[in-house]
Amino acid sequence: MRMLAKVFLILVVGAAIGFANSAGNDIVSYDNYQVLRVSPQNEAQYNVLVELYDGGKFDFWAKPSKISPADILIDPGHQKSIQEYFQVNEIPFTTMIPDVGRLISEQKINHDLTSDMNWDDYQTIETIYDWLDSLVISHPNLVSITTIGQSTEGRDLKVVKISTGGDNKTAFWIDATIHAREWIAPSTATYIINELVTKSENYAHLLSVLDFYILPIINTDGYVYTHTTDRMWRKTRSDHDSPFGCRGVDANRNFGFHWGERGSSNDKCDETYRGPEAYSEPEAFVMKEFIVNNRETIKWDTYITLHSYSQLWMTPWGYTKDLTEDYQELKRLGDEAAEELKSHFGTAYRVGNAASILYYSSGSSRDWAKGEGGFKYVYTLELRDKGQYGFLLPKEQIIPTAIETWAGIQIVAKTYIK
Repeated sequence: MRMLAKVFLILVVGAAIGFANSAGNDIVSYDNYQVLRVSPQNEAQYNVLVELYDGGKFDFWAKPSKISPADILIDPGHQKSIQEYFQVNEIPFTTMIPDVGRLISEQKINHDLTSDMNWDDYQTIETIYDWLDSLVISHPNLVSITTIGQSTEGRDLKVVKISTGGDNKTAFWIDATIHAREWIAPSTATYIINELVTKSENYAHLLSVLDFYILPIINTDGYVYTHTTDRMWRKTRSDHDSPFGCRGVDANRNFGFHWGERGSSNDKCDETYRGPEAYSEPEAFVMKEFIVNNRETIKWDTYITLHSYSQLWMTPWGYTKDLTEDYQELKRLGDEAAEELKSHFGTAYRVGNAASILYYSSGSSRDWAKGEGGFKYVYTLELRDKGQYGFLLPKEQIIPTAIETWAGIQIVAKTYIK
């Protein structure tokens, strides 16, 4: 049986070469692509799935885990062979998304039209940035923007500061979109900005003690690329001379704290490629530099980074299952936040150490923020959903997701009110 499985693996992975990465600029079609959910039941089945993942030829939306299913994007030409592979190994699987292309078409934005900022739809970077600039004009005593640097392709990274003024306030950081295809993340970040700015009187209790710093789009190049070329693109758009033409680095494996360890890859074609060295990506570097260089004047204390999907509220660490010294405090506050989040629409989140409830990940912004960044309360939020739509969350869920997420985050923010 194991020899037969090996043969299937060779055939499946070998045939898939050339499908996983495209360096060209033609629009990538996902018509009739499927997402399969695979649920290993024992150690042997888990190892079979890991072997497929390590082959690097398929896009695992959710990586192999001993505690949760894996979600795998499969092109039409390999659906039959991959299903036979799972059948040979007696690994249960279901079809979560029968046609990825159809979901993408339902999210399609008319790029020929300019639109006002709203949360009834996903937005382009142009619409988001124009709106941010307008907030500075309309609310000059509350909103300011700092361009902390540029991406590989020269796009600005904009940090929005929301402050009513005053000295000795604590700084509350929120960022999003370090992974380009996670569109619900910038939608949620901008919703929070809109709440704090246009309804500031409702949050006077928070703004009296906190300055909010929000970076809604870290991976600007990748985010643009998901709109113009490949909706499912994850990494940055840098070029590190891959012999196969593979582009980009996982910027969330590019931070210097425990860089290059478990949960990252040195394969330039892998979705978790960590880069040739820590901070090779300007997006990670300028974010780190902005935080470090302002330590003397800004009292950094909370760091929250928005991702999708899986509905998880995660504490450090990702590089190890060892717990931080203050894990129980972080866990308690995370539990309270998750309960508040759930009270709005019934969305249930799991709370815990990232390596234990998701998977290992080294060189992440979260671990850096706790390990070297000087932040006390540090969390990664994996937003909706649990895989029914995955990264292609329908636009009708933008506002509910943003409402519940902001409600949970406010529980953390209210710890600063004496």
